[in-house]
Amino acid sequence: MGGPGIRYLRLFNLALLGRQVWRLINNKDSLCFKVPSSKYFPEGNIFKAKKEDKASFTWSSIAAGAKVLKDGFGWQGMEGLNWETIRRDSLNQNVMCVKDLWLEDRRSWNVKKVKSVYGHDWGDKICNIPIGDEGQDDKVIWFHNPRGCFTSKFAYSWLLLKEIGYGPHRFFWKAIWKLDTLPKVRVFTWRVGHEILPTNEKIASIRHGFDKGCPRCGAETETLLHSLKDCPTSRAVLSLSGWPESTISKKYDHCIDWLEDMMRVLDRRAMVDLMGKEEEAKIIWERASTLNKEFRICNSINEPLLSQNSAGQKWKKPSKGFIKINFDATVGENRIAYGMIIRDDEGFVLGGVGLYRVKAVGGRG
Repeated sequence: MGGPGIRYLRLFNLALLGRQVWRLINNKDSLCFKVPSSKYFPEGNIFKAKKEDKASFTWSSIAAGAKVLKDGFGWQGMEGLNWETIRRDSLNQNVMCVKDLWLEDRRSWNVKKVKSVYGHDWGDKICNIPIGDEGQDDKVIWFHNPRGCFTSKFAYSWLLLKEIGYGPHRFFWKAIWKLDTLPKVRVFTWRVGHEILPTNEKIASIRHGFDKGCPRCGAETETLLHSLKDCPTSRAVLSLSGWPESTISKKYDHCIDWLEDMMRVLDRRAMVDLMGKEEEAKIIWERASTLNKEFRICNSINEPLLSQNSAGQKWKKPSKGFIKINFDATVGENRIAYGMIIRDDEGFVLGGVGLYRVKAVGGRG
């Protein structure tokens, strides 16, 4: 029972390797820095290490951690000339002092000047870099800690957020669970965002010899994006439903990015008149539209089909000295399943059981 609470050991191992990366960055006079740097990164930048065919296992592990964690590190600008991101080869090899990009009366970025020199994209990145105290050299910091220091805890949290796609999409995840629709629709949207639906590509990755092609159009690989957006049948349904061509033809790397664009469309305008080209797509869209209308009509009565207050459905602890037994059952086609769980007054699970029987179920008059 219990344990460290680590769900993703791979990410945790990378976070631990990050501690070695942090030591190499901040202890350049140590023997541990001088030995690997002489062979793997002679320029002194661990993030620009050379590729070696027969690198040691220790260095290969550290290099893997540095590659994954690279985006989490950044420079804290002081007044020096050694800040690499301020150099632009395209500007006749000119090198600017960091302080040349500050406002004259205070130590803060001159946003207008920075963007005029480095463009909007690079300018935003430079202006987001914190400015340190006067008289200090430029230094590498960990952006995801308010103090700028690297810790395995902050690194693991950052890697975990990147893994589940939560960081840049946190507002989208909150919006999903607030959708005024059936719970199964919200769950389906969540699964699409995390790309955990059983497409042929997913099944083929765990089942040897399984065909990962699309059964509808014959495409070589049936990814989730292909099945929902890129397949000709899916495109016809989306076109019929009035979605802009930009959300249908645009290339996406992740489902979450596509869903966000779809929600932005819903926010800024209503659905347009529907005109389809294929009868199959038209039937699919009309069926979905009819189900949506029926659901709204049913929920407009005095007692909605879906209760708006879920507080009463939460499990409550039994009184002190008692135990609580929860039992549930379900009936399917020629099968009955039931289960039971027992908890004490602290909510601790004492035991449980789940069984099923293959049996035809008949109704009684």
